[in-house]
Amino acid sequence: MNNNYTITKDNLTAIGINLTDEKMQSLLKHLNDELEERVGSALIEEMNEEQIDQYNELSKTANDEQIGEWLNDQIPEFNQIIQDEINIMLGDIAEKADALDEA
Repeated sequence: MNNNYTITKDNLTAIGINLTDEKMQSLLKHLNDELEERVGSALIEEMNEEQIDQYNELSKTANDEQIGEWLNDQIPEFNQIIQDEINIMLGDIAEKADALDEA
């Protein structure tokens, strides 16, 4: 996934998550892995069979940047889907901020 579409330490501290560096890195890895899965599922729902076949072929030979460009061209809502998923996840994690800080 393109680094422009990740949850960052700054995102988490802005919503009140204050963890040690080690715990923060672990949480960021978990969140970004989940984000990638969620975005992938949402994008698949937007694609038709031909696009899915094209994506599967492209993923065998293209780099992340090329795949991102293709997705951006094929799915007009691409950036909005990513931002929506980030917002949902940050909202969910903000509700759990106190519990995470205590962990």
